[in-house]
Amino acid sequence: AIDEVGPDRVLCVMSTTSCFAPRGCDRVEEIATMCRDREIPHVINNAYGLQASKLCHVVNEACRVGRV
Repeated sequence: AIDEVGPDRVLCVMSTTSCFAPRGCDRVEEIATMCRDREIPHVINNAYGLQASKLCHVVNEACRVGRV
């Protein structure tokens, strides 16, 4: 969808690490890399993931490899 409208017309990409059932985590590292390559801000909702060290690690890795 981003390529269809162009990255200059996208305000940001929003992802989440956890939410209500099924509590699946978005692929935030891949999304961060895509956002870095297209120069689009990436917002990660980690509200319910703060107490989970694995999810905090995923967010840190996304920051390391891409744009968050």
